[in-house]
Amino acid sequence: MAKEKPEKKEQSDDDDKAPKVPRPTPEQQRVAMGQFQRAQQVLLTGDLDYVIQLLFTCCKLDPLNFTYRRELRKAEKKKYKNNKKGSKTAFFKMPGIRARMKKAMLTKNYVQALEIGEEALKVNPWDTTIQLDMAAAADAVGALDVAIHIALEAREVDEMDPVVNRAAARLCEKSGRYSQAAKLWELVRLKKPLDEEAQKKCKDLAATDTIIKGNYEGATTPAAAQPGQTGKAAGGKPAPPTTDGEAEEKASPIRPASERIEQEVAKLKKHTETDPTHVNSWLSLANAYRKLGQLDKVRATLEEALGPTGGDFEIATEIAQLDIEDLRRNLVVAEHKLREKPSDEKLKAIVIKQKKEINTRELELYRQRSERYPNNKNFSYELGVRLLRAGQVDEAIGEFQGVRGDPKLTWKALYHLGLCFEAKKERRLAQRNFEEALQNLPPGDTAARKDILYHLARGHADQGDHAKALQYAYDLANLEYGYKDIGKLIEAWKKEAPDAKPE
Repeated sequence: MAKEKPEKKEQSDDDDKAPKVPRPTPEQQRVAMGQFQRAQQVLLTGDLDYVIQLLFTCCKLDPLNFTYRRELRKAEKKKYKNNKKGSKTAFFKMPGIRARMKKAMLTKNYVQALEIGEEALKVNPWDTTIQLDMAAAADAVGALDVAIHIALEAREVDEMDPVVNRAAARLCEKSGRYSQAAKLWELVRLKKPLDEEAQKKCKDLAATDTIIKGNYEGATTPAAAQPGQTGKAAGGKPAPPTTDGEAEEKASPIRPASERIEQEVAKLKKHTETDPTHVNSWLSLANAYRKLGQLDKVRATLEEALGPTGGDFEIATEIAQLDIEDLRRNLVVAEHKLREKPSDEKLKAIVIKQKKEINTRELELYRQRSERYPNNKNFSYELGVRLLRAGQVDEAIGEFQGVRGDPKLTWKALYHLGLCFEAKKERRLAQRNFEEALQNLPPGDTAARKDILYHLARGHADQGDHAKALQYAYDLANLEYGYKDIGKLIEAWKKEAPDAKPE
């Protein structure tokens, strides 16, 4: 167990001015990559000392690349056969290294502290005190993701260690990983029931569950299945089999749902034990745990399924979706906090970062799905949306043009094509697609109608056709005069086209 240290204060503005790690030059990156590739080759020979030497050099050349650190740690632990103690000489070597680490931290020489930390972990890769100092050093130089990675690795010795969990929880919360922070604070509270900070954090973060439940569920509804997708779930994957438990639930609504699902879980577990290669059994078991709200068991089930199913595509994508859901929960909390403190620049940065991370992961997920199921136009459409968000406009255009012939996606594809051409400043093409989207829009979708009318009005005004702009603006004002700035725009455009009147 790590020794309890005096509580650290939140980082101040002075801490933000701490020296940053200089970015590696292109030459240093090239050399580091070469050393890394060489380490991968040497690893096959079993020469772990040489592998560790190569990876240590990688970390010195590119200190913020946690891939190098992760692989270095794996090699070090393998060298010591996961004994959780490290070298037999650690007792004699570590005091001197710790003294150097302490000096580097006191003098705020955080880059040196990271190097000294790696020297220490070559002797004992499970030293939690060193790892926590390294995490603090990484955080101080603005490498928060590296800091979190190091702090979470420090939990390997004792997952209930309140000192390590406290440090990791603070870093996760600072990064906007609120779900993970909540779990870590709860572990601190379990070990230290009277700890005031843990009690307060658990109370504060428990409130996020209410926020998530009120905002999250509707944001993660899966896309509807396409016509002709018999035997497929909405995501294009094989539909989980209807179990006896589901049939009983429909027949016996009086019996508690949780009891029925527990029985369903027991039956599905037997199915996975009898035939562990059957993908649908694992998916159904994970879905049953989801109904019970046991998300940790959902993940554990899917991860367990990877081996016997040979890394099945559907299992892997479900795990990826779980990761995205966790990121979305964090985003809901971050946006809620930002609404309470709209001028908080750190919260703004967290929200921007989370949105980018979610889009990046979804883009990769939908790319894989659209390649796997080319006939499912929903996947191509969703891929296009993520490509547009990522600024990959030309590729997005190709996806939207490929799906606009699908009746259920026509107006959405046309609308997004309008956005794409608007981003490329191709005004005429943008207007044409917005107009076609408006023609194909379902009558009841007022929100989309207002947005399209707004784009059409602004687009015509940008091209100097204020009379046409006013026609669309009047249609929009008739639906909602207070929509964005349309009222002010109408007044301005009337001066440019005084003869234009509502039709």
